[in-house]
Amino acid sequence: MHKFAVVDIETTGLVSVGHGITEVAVVHLDGSELKPAFHSVVNPGRDIPGTVSRLTGIDRRMTEYAPTFAEIAAPLAAALEDRIFAAHQVNFDYSFLKKAFEACGMSISQRRLCTVRLARRVSGAANGAGLSTLCKRYGVHNTDPHRAMGDALATAEILKILAEREGGRFLEEELRRANRPAVIPAQLDADAVNALPEVPGVYYFYSAHSRKPIYIGKAVNLKKRVVSHFTSPGGSRRKQCFQREVARVDYAITGSAYMALLREDADIRKFFPKYNQAQKARVLPVAVRLYRTRDGREKAGIVRTSGHPDDLAVFASPREAREWLLLQMRTFGFDPLSAGLSALYADDLPTRETSAEAEAFRAFADACRNAQKSHFALLDHSAEGRTPYVLVKNGRYRGFGTWKGSGTPDPHEAEAGITAAPESTAVRTVLRKMEEDKRIQKINFQ
Repeated sequence: MHKFAVVDIETTGLVSVGHGITEVAVVHLDGSELKPAFHSVVNPGRDIPGTVSRLTGIDRRMTEYAPTFAEIAAPLAAALEDRIFAAHQVNFDYSFLKKAFEACGMSISQRRLCTVRLARRVSGAANGAGLSTLCKRYGVHNTDPHRAMGDALATAEILKILAEREGGRFLEEELRRANRPAVIPAQLDADAVNALPEVPGVYYFYSAHSRKPIYIGKAVNLKKRVVSHFTSPGGSRRKQCFQREVARVDYAITGSAYMALLREDADIRKFFPKYNQAQKARVLPVAVRLYRTRDGREKAGIVRTSGHPDDLAVFASPREAREWLLLQMRTFGFDPLSAGLSALYADDLPTRETSAEAEAFRAFADACRNAQKSHFALLDHSAEGRTPYVLVKNGRYRGFGTWKGSGTPDPHEAEAGITAAPESTAVRTVLRKMEEDKRIQKINFQ
């Protein structure tokens, strides 16, 4: 009989980097016996976004005097001990808890089971495996949705139902799949793989005779990500060829996940590895650009681009570009029609005189032009040891480096220390996320 610790957590955001846990619950499932084993609201040590509070009902007042994760780590670890870690979208809960335990000097390493994957195995459907959907499908009543204990109890009830289907066949198949050991190819040095550090970085796979990599990848945890390539023989012919061809692995420690993204993007564009099909296809699909109408009025529009110097901002999709324009519209207060947006968005703005609206759009346009002349560095203080940074000059990304001195670099030092790299949609996305991250220090240069 398998013993499960069914876990659910609530958090301040969707990724473990930069966010914290606000609530955690564990329910023990032993065969058909189900009972709550642990529950606590947690002080995340950071602000809780309003959207999260409205969804979960957990706000600053509830967590202000709640225990920190370090204070609940020991009893929580005891509740998880010697059990299969199960959760709805298990990688989300497990990654948050693993990072939180590591911050306390503790570690967890458990077999895992994802109820989403198990539900899809049972039903044979690729979609429709959300927790609320499964509750309706299997007649489970969630007494407290979007709270840790309510969701954990509902997940445990669903797991109990799924585990009994066809005498447990689906459960056993999913447990074997989820916990299959890595099979390192014979031509790849297993000791080299096992010696990989568990830190953020970029890894490079080589064939026996190649001088340039055949695959490049990024990782928050180098060892874990490299090993994940060999946890199954792979169903596609291409993956099987890849696994047979890999003979050597190398890596570069980047210090942070942001720098891993940037270096991966730059190196793929430099080497064009044969197995990086998706990344090689990256382009700069759309941008926001200013233009003048026939009557001389200035407007903004979303256009296809390949990196035009007049692009105000570059996005991976038209949807992202529209969301950015909506944010600018609300910030500056100009007419949505000036940005090629539907007049329906005008409800978000106070009534303005025509001249005032025109002035608001000019302010937006001037801010965009100033951004095109911007010169700054972003220092990533989330990294341990030396400080990675990126440089933007004249509004364009120039590259990345590591600041090795004390204090902060001046413009000449920042430029001298970078590895030059091309701009791309991926780069622009990383830069936007960095500027929104409170751990990133922005240094404006004249």
